[in-house]
Amino acid sequence: MNHRVAVTAALVTVGALALAASGPASKKPPPPDAGVNPYACPPTGCPGGCTVGDTQACTLGNGCSGIQTCRAGTGTFGPCTCAHDSVLSNPSATCTGCGGASGHPTACDSSCNVRCNVGAEQCNNCDDDGDGVIDNAPGQGAGSLKQACNPLSCTDAGTQTCSAGVWSGCTGCGGLTGLGTCSTQCASPGQQTCLSSCTGTGACLGPEVCNNCDDNGDNRIDEGLSCEPCNL
Repeated sequence: MNHRVAVTAALVTVGALALAASGPASKKPPPPDAGVNPYACPPTGCPGGCTVGDTQACTLGNGCSGIQTCRAGTGTFGPCTCAHDSVLSNPSATCTGCGGASGHPTACDSSCNVRCNVGAEQCNNCDDDGDGVIDNAPGQGAGSLKQACNPLSCTDAGTQTCSAGVWSGCTGCGGLTGLGTCSTQCASPGQQTCLSSCTGTGACLGPEVCNNCDDNGDNRIDEGLSCEPCNL
């Protein structure tokens, strides 16, 4: 009986010594909350970094000015994005404009697209001169691009207007054609008149001569001549 007591006492002593050697029991840290970054900055920002809501100017890759905003929880600024009042930072740079032609930027629009000047405005449904308006005369609105036309070599040429990259028909011609001579109603030499549509000719008219006839088509006979009234 005494032997059993001694063995039990010895085991208790060994266990106590082992517990003392290992030190007090350590507690496991609680698991982190889901979605919480233990390294994140406080909502107001990181020490030495930017504060949430701060912005700073930047330049986009195409040369238009942009803006960066401080990102929550990082203390750093986000990517450069379009500023709706964007301006061009480098007007001397090169750009690609209408028809793939190379030119120089003139401005940035509200979407931070560069307006590129590749030369004088052409009738091609594109903004060649980079003024923000398509197919226009300099300083004027859309559809104001015009050119002279004169298929019949009229005294007064007509005009064509560009719309969506296509020239309209020629209109507004007047005067006499340059198509050679013809015979008037008085059998005197003259030239044919141009129709305002620039597509055909009208009556054959010529200078008034003393022949008791209306050569120039003004409904008067031999006007302005010394023979008036004509004495043949």
